Amino acid sequence: HLRQLAKYGFVEAARSSRDSRERPWRLTDLEQSWSSETGPAVDQLDRVFIQREADRMLGWVGRSATEPAPWLDAAFLGGATIPVTSDELCSIRAQLRVVLERYADRLAERSDWPADARFVRVLLSAVPLDEVDQEHRGNSG
Repeated sequence: HLRQLAKYGFVEAARSSRDSRERPWRLTDLEQSWSSETGPAVDQLDRVFIQREADRMLGWVGRSATEPAPWLDAAFLGGATIPVTSDELCSIRAQLRVVLERYADRLAERSDWPADARFVRVLLSAVPLDEVDQEHRGNSG
């Protein structure tokens, strides 16, 4: 599977580890996005991606009562409805990416990780609302 992902530019071979039997890989980009493409295959890929992310969030909700208090305080689920232009939305996306890159750089060197670091999935989505939702544009959520 990794070779297939590499073929399409999603991953690449990483620096070799001390163990020559290991073949480490790394993401080529912070974001996993293919939204500029169109067609039935991309539609299906989007659906699988969204379902997997929804399953992750529901998994958190299901197990959150057993999580340590600091992680309960830090984790968040939410959304905002805001009026923006497509250019402004591109700017928001770029700004969020800058914030995340600082932490994504840690992926290259595990020794830089704080002792209590855990993998955290940050899901970013910004999609225009349909006409029905536009009628409620004064409401946020």
